[in-house]
Amino acid sequence: GSPMADARLLVVDDDTDLADSLAELLEVHGFATGVAYSGEAALLELARRPYDLALVDFGLPGMTGVDLARTVVDEFPALRVLLMSGHAASESELRGTPARLADVLAKPIRIDTLLSALRHGPG
Repeated sequence: GSPMADARLLVVDDDTDLADSLAELLEVHGFATGVAYSGEAALLELARRPYDLALVDFGLPGMTGVDLARTVVDEFPALRVLLMSGHAASESELRGTPARLADVLAKPIRIDTLLSALRHGPG
């Protein structure tokens, strides 16, 4: 199998339909998935069980995707975060984001692009 087989992935998006369908799609591709609909809920879920990857919407209400990414870098050093954005993320928005979080995928998400990004992470 691929190195990502059995990887645990958390989908974080306030669009509940999108989050649920992405999670289902990724399960079909062999990931064990969880879903959170806010940054705060994501932190609770990450504290409850270990995840390898988090797929995070850039524009979450309240705690944004970038806020969440910066938080998890300190708390969960093994976690890799990919951000999803409905618009091209500007450099100013990403400034101060740790280098390993700089993956930003454009929405609408193409599953082949997503799987490729998940499987061939930085380094």
